[in-house]
Amino acid sequence: MENKRVKKSGRIKRNFIFIFFQLIFILLIGPTLIYCGPFVNLKSIVAQSAYTSSSFTWLTKMYMSDKSISKMMAAGDAKNAYINNDKNIVKIKKDKTNNIELFDVKARKFQGIAMVVDDPTRIKVGYTNKLKKEGQSTSEIAKDNDAQAAINGGGFFTKDTTEVAWTGAGGAPKGMIISNGELVFSDTKNLDHKQDVAAITDKGEVLIGYYSYNELKKKNVKEAICFGPALLINGKKTILGDYGGWGIAPRSAFGQKKDGSIVMLVLEGRKLNSVGATLEDVQDIMLKLGVVNATNLDGGYSTTMYYGGQVINKPYNIFGERAVPSIIYVEKRNKK
Repeated sequence: MENKRVKKSGRIKRNFIFIFFQLIFILLIGPTLIYCGPFVNLKSIVAQSAYTSSSFTWLTKMYMSDKSISKMMAAGDAKNAYINNDKNIVKIKKDKTNNIELFDVKARKFQGIAMVVDDPTRIKVGYTNKLKKEGQSTSEIAKDNDAQAAINGGGFFTKDTTEVAWTGAGGAPKGMIISNGELVFSDTKNLDHKQDVAAITDKGEVLIGYYSYNELKKKNVKEAICFGPALLINGKKTILGDYGGWGIAPRSAFGQKKDGSIVMLVLEGRKLNSVGATLEDVQDIMLKLGVVNATNLDGGYSTTMYYGGQVINKPYNIFGERAVPSIIYVEKRNKK
């Protein structure tokens, strides 16, 4: 009896050691097979996903030269997105309501939530109350602004060396933030410098594309954040190949339908039941939802949707909601 126990214990140890070394082998050899092997499509999607994440940029840099990375990312650049949208096809309806609708989005490799806001003039930009120091979670900024709903907004630099590894401090925004008609932040003194923008005019018209602050001011923009790339301009796709150059990840997006209503989208990723989406996937979903102008927002760990006092998606972040510099939110109004 004792010998059987010893033999069983020995088998368990041998199996454990075998599995352990198999995992080590896969972790060491797997990336080499992907980056250096004949699997072109697999290499493209893995390299893009790793490079555009905050945690695994180093992996792509280890196997690819700066020139090769630039070529890879350029292949997925948004086309025709950097022409100012002076002939916007959006016609904002007059009979707007305060309705907000939520829809489940499901596909083979991802799932998420789409939010449709009937009145575009309810859309505002909120930002961390610790701007230039550290960010706050989407829900914190939403609650500070007494928002009915919100989605994470623009990107940021992760330059705070005291932050917890890979979480991002969120206090140093990329680009500009305009809130209630005021330029509250800009990472450049050149106000004619053009950047990827998602903006809202005083009439509720969404502007997507490449704009400077001075151009936005002339168009009576009241709210704006910076991120990209653009996904749709006047109903036409801007991502035309190579997965959009950003690989697969959790995604956030923002856009406007032809009747003026706003669509905010979050897609979960990096999970067994929801791997993630490419920018082409996001573009196609927004198009199916009737959106004509749309942009990609900061995704990955930042992807968060808030409604009715709580986060309604499941952000992929072991530390909880990620600290971000800005959000796009829906202000509360009496129902009608």
